[in-house]
Amino acid sequence: MNYTEYIITALLKRNIRAVELQETLGKFINQSMLLEEGLKKFHEERRPKLYVFSGLYPVETQSKLYKAGKVYVFRIRSLDEKMITSLISCMKEVSSETFQVLATEKKRVAYKPITELVTITPFIATIDNKPWMPNQHSIGLLVERMHMNAEKKYKTFYKEELNCSQFVQRVKITNRKPIAMTYKNIRLLGHKARIFVNSDEASQKLAFTVLGAGLLEKGSSLGTSFCFANFLKLN
Repeated sequence: MNYTEYIITALLKRNIRAVELQETLGKFINQSMLLEEGLKKFHEERRPKLYVFSGLYPVETQSKLYKAGKVYVFRIRSLDEKMITSLISCMKEVSSETFQVLATEKKRVAYKPITELVTITPFIATIDNKPWMPNQHSIGLLVERMHMNAEKKYKTFYKEELNCSQFVQRVKITNRKPIAMTYKNIRLLGHKARIFVNSDEASQKLAFTVLGAGLLEKGSSLGTSFCFANFLKLN
């Protein structure tokens, strides 16, 4: 197992508020896909897209405003190396009012045992058309949704079933209040978490799938649940 990650350096061409950032990045990626017929068709398909992207770095923690004329870095990952490489080629060529890609760096990351996933961008989980909230819904329900989504992504890409009842050992929510993001003229509420992973082989495969393709919903449209991992230290 492996995933492909590109580190993208880009010039920001207009100011973007932090609450709008993930949607703006998603629109830029979608715009890039329109340059290539295969990617355009891929974008229109109703199935897990198997890619996820981060926010911009450095993070504008104080001002909450990403500034025109400043250079930022973001990351995009996918289990599908061919697709993501084609997408990066289009991102370099697209004429955008928001971003100009200056440089890209490609990394191919091989499977390693994972002890913990840490969400860098908020995760989105929808329960009965409403966002999962810790004061309204159980952690057990969230863990169930995490597993179902990871299993679906694994099956979509690898074309096989896994004998795994639950890959998540436990979850710790790390934000004090919900994190808002704009999406299609509404605000979605997300959360950040540490996800501790079971050690059996099937659980590890699902955790690695999450690392390469995102956790839960809207990873390809908003870059939600972009994770870093703490890997098992081998002697």
